[in-house]
Amino acid sequence: MSSRMEDGQWSEPQLLRIKNYEKYDRGRQSGATMAQDGQTLFLYMTPESGGPDNDLFVCFLSANGTWSEPKSLGKKINLPEYDEMTPYLAADGETLYFSSNRPGGLGDNDIYMTKRLDKTWQKWSDPVNLGSPINTEYWDAFFTLDAGGEYAYMTTSLNTYGESDI
Repeated sequence: MSSRMEDGQWSEPQLLRIKNYEKYDRGRQSGATMAQDGQTLFLYMTPESGGPDNDLFVCFLSANGTWSEPKSLGKKINLPEYDEMTPYLAADGETLYFSSNRPGGLGDNDIYMTKRLDKTWQKWSDPVNLGSPINTEYWDAFFTLDAGGEYAYMTTSLNTYGESDI
């Protein structure tokens, strides 16, 4: 669902119509985030029924207001047997942050950064772990930046009041 700010009021939520979405979202959890351009939608989900390991996908807005079929971000991002989730595309339209439990992390899920190398959305630089103090030995995810790129926001399960805190 999405809403738009119109004349100081939020519109009624509208269903995101994504081509063949049900074919890709069969796992335990899923989520989406829209790029700042409003034309690019990132999803994390798994086509494996009840599966715990998500992959990252991208969709594009078409002229009729529907979204294209999800396209995998490729093998450099989506590792088999690991959970890639909570994608966030920076304002430059090329830098992608995501959370993963892939090898080389500090603990559970860590935040990684990669750069898109072309317009296919399949070629990326090697993902880099953001390291400490961003990442902890606990679950870290949902990394975003403010509009000026000065502040980062994320959730972690380190010293929380519940499952995870901002």
